[in-house]
Amino acid sequence: MTESDQKKIHTLLRELQSLIKNAQEQWGISLTGQGTVNDKLKTVAPVANAVHPLGPINIVGLSTEFSQKIALIRSTISNFRNTTVQDISLNLSTGTDSLLKRYQLALQEESVRLNTVSEVRENIKICKELALDTCQNSQDTFKFVIQQTSDFGKQLGLKVWEAEKSHGSTLTLSISGSISVVDIKFDETAHKIVQVTITYTYTPKDDDRIDNLLTLQLSSALGGDIQKILTNGHGIPLFHVERVGPSIAYWALKSRICETDWNNVKDIVAKGDNCESLSSFYQLWIMMEESRSRNTFLPIERNHYLIEESDNVFELLESYDFMPQEFTFPLLPTPLKFIQQPKDGSHTSANIQFVLRLCPPVYISDTVAKEIEDLICFFMPGFFGSRITTDDPNSLSLEELLISDIVPPVKMAHGSAMMNISCEKKFEDSPYSHIYILDTKKTNAKKIERIPFIYPFQIYSFTEILRQQLVYNALFQSCFNSSTDYSQKQSSTTIFEVQIKVQATNPPHSLSVSFQLPNVMTDILLQITIIRVNSEPIVFSPNPLWEDKGNTNDTTSVLTRILQLCHDIPELVKWILKSSVDNFKSVKEEELIIKEEELMEL
Repeated sequence: MTESDQKKIHTLLRELQSLIKNAQEQWGISLTGQGTVNDKLKTVAPVANAVHPLGPINIVGLSTEFSQKIALIRSTISNFRNTTVQDISLNLSTGTDSLLKRYQLALQEESVRLNTVSEVRENIKICKELALDTCQNSQDTFKFVIQQTSDFGKQLGLKVWEAEKSHGSTLTLSISGSISVVDIKFDETAHKIVQVTITYTYTPKDDDRIDNLLTLQLSSALGGDIQKILTNGHGIPLFHVERVGPSIAYWALKSRICETDWNNVKDIVAKGDNCESLSSFYQLWIMMEESRSRNTFLPIERNHYLIEESDNVFELLESYDFMPQEFTFPLLPTPLKFIQQPKDGSHTSANIQFVLRLCPPVYISDTVAKEIEDLICFFMPGFFGSRITTDDPNSLSLEELLISDIVPPVKMAHGSAMMNISCEKKFEDSPYSHIYILDTKKTNAKKIERIPFIYPFQIYSFTEILRQQLVYNALFQSCFNSSTDYSQKQSSTTIFEVQIKVQATNPPHSLSVSFQLPNVMTDILLQITIIRVNSEPIVFSPNPLWEDKGNTNDTTSVLTRILQLCHDIPELVKWILKSSVDNFKSVKEEELIIKEEELMEL
């Protein structure tokens, strides 16, 4: 066994340990084993919701890499056995004792070397910590940070150099690879990083067109209605915002939308610039990762899957497979047709797949998870290996996940089939105290953070599904959120207490809200349906709420518009209660406009 083989097995063991540790950290598994039983429940339950093919870990890639490491370790150990024990057995007749003694001494020497190396590393670590502690001067500490950054870049095999200082105190450290250059500007007076910029060493001749094509198309749709593009269309592209590569802002809470200056956003998008104000919206980050099977991609000479008017369809048919159906999008007047893949993919295939990273992660029902799984498997048969499992007893329900930050799981009778939660919400401008009651069967759920895919035109189908779920989640959380008082009910100066029952009838498609008007003791039922095609709620109430509007269509229209303006069920209930106090006055268009302006200020 050679010295390189000895190093190899230790390296492999460290890599295997790192592989497992990284997976545990991404799943949120505690490595200490300490904590109370309640703490372990809080950790284990969310982990169960995330350990699946749509979770933070590429399970297929993890399984493959783990198997490869184990195979290499086994091979190394086998080689050691074959080149030592076997050699000894062949020389039993002469010198056996001498060989065994030499073998024993070799093992002892190796053990001593490993212990020495371990001690040296620990001493270096201690010295480094002591050196940092002694750097009381912030200027010396900051110089140390710059030097460490430079050394780290050189260890990675990158070219590192310091540019000339500008304005007397700004130092630029440039780290260059074969693809990109990172310039880090340090202010040596203020002791802080001023700016980090990324440029590319090679820019294709049509790079600007590729980067801005989607932006320009989206900004021209519907006369540049960027807000509709965000909530109903393909979303707003973001390039190199918070992370390198393309991202898509695809949804935001109504309160966040109301805070955004959309005229300013429209101008920025029209110029093809990055819009930093959209960085806090829900985003899909497009990246690539290894896959189990080889997938086919477009050749270099064609950079998009969309079939345009200028394309010669007959020529394309000779080289490419077409999608069998056309795709209809709500903001575009005509359906679109796409290329699926080249007929001869021998030069454009690789064990690579696209993946959407969800920022932040999204809680979805198991039925939605299965729907996403079916969409993936339609283009990537056999991708999952095993199908997404349901009914995991360790998983939290969708309802528990959505309010787990406010109500600890142990208080929610985890493990039982039904939930019964009661909470109170008050408004300063209303005489009513709302008591929201959740009494519903638990919904099996998953926490998803990544969606693998092959073709870019799949993205819109995923955004439609995610938006419907996010609207449902927002409506649910509007009843059970951080502004709700979960403590024991105290004395109140309110005139009436209204109990509102919330039922998750079919997440994420529908939920119902029922309560009784306190002044006339009339039962009110609100049936809320979330339409996937435009990700908006529709409210139906069989009760006529206004004397001079005798049909339910008028009631539905008014209530729907109010809920769509705010995505807030307590605000809708408060508005109905206020109308009740006003003896069900006629709701005129002018009053509704006033209400719209009030909601925009929320």
